[in-house]
Amino acid sequence: MFHNLVPDLFVHDISAIDLNKLKENGISAVILDLDNTLDSHETKTPSARALSFLEELKAGGFLVCVISNGKRRRVEAYLVGFEIPFVADAGKPLKKSYRKALNTLGCRQENTAFVGDQIFTDTWGANRMGLFTILVEPIEAFETPLFYIKRALERFVKAKLLKE
Repeated sequence: MFHNLVPDLFVHDISAIDLNKLKENGISAVILDLDNTLDSHETKTPSARALSFLEELKAGGFLVCVISNGKRRRVEAYLVGFEIPFVADAGKPLKKSYRKALNTLGCRQENTAFVGDQIFTDTWGANRMGLFTILVEPIEAFETPLFYIKRALERFVKAKLLKE
């Protein structure tokens, strides 16, 4: 199980992802987490940074989908005006949400990357599906008490991973 917590790539934020390198490695689709990966939980519309990244993905020919444990209303409002499919109320790390995103895009897991900010939902779920996983630092430092506990555990896991 521990190996499923290890991302294939760890970067500071989405702008540090080398899309050319992904393409060179056969990645043709990117599934993205929304909250704390693309933008903060409170952001209603894509920030300039998120917009730029989404535009780079599309210009690079990548298929793109967003999966979020957030409510449909929140995800749909954030993506208004974009032709980006999404899976809301996803229940990550359950495999069904990743499967639904793959089916929506019509792509295979070996050609798909997943980008998220949480080890115990995003990375764990995507690794179990055989996706190329990219872990980013969370955008917001302050979160609910449950997230605070999860983030403490994640810091412990990251420290262990960085030693190896």
